[in-house]
Amino acid sequence: MTRIATEVTFRSSTFKPTVGELDAKSEDFINPGVFAKEAADFIAEGLTKAGWVVKDNFTEDWGRWVEVENPDGFFLAVGVANFDEVERRSVETTTHRAFVEPNTSPITKFFFKKIGTEAQVKKLLGSLRAVLESDPSITDIKLEES
Repeated sequence: MTRIATEVTFRSSTFKPTVGELDAKSEDFINPGVFAKEAADFIAEGLTKAGWVVKDNFTEDWGRWVEVENPDGFFLAVGVANFDEVERRSVETTTHRAFVEPNTSPITKFFFKKIGTEAQVKKLLGSLRAVLESDPSITDIKLEES
């Protein structure tokens, strides 16, 4: 199994926590100090414009998934959340992390059938980077080893 570099870090003061992400009683609440809704919505919109079909945009305990339709049949998504190496989760951070999943190829599915993921993952990663690079308020875009 080969690991694929799929993690992108970037800076933007555009993406702020929403009111729901700050309220533990709201369905948009993720975890204290964690926010991702505005960034996930921006990425979902950009991927749609780039020709991807966004199937879902939903909350996880670490951030949000933006799941896209994949003709190859395996789960293909962008995960996104705020992240700061120093703060480790702060509503004031301007650092964000996005990653494409899966980050390995091949994956095993259904009775040990191996499915190559690299082509679709790299295509989605390219689209993600283009979406981020399209907005001048997003800076310091870096591909990281995951």
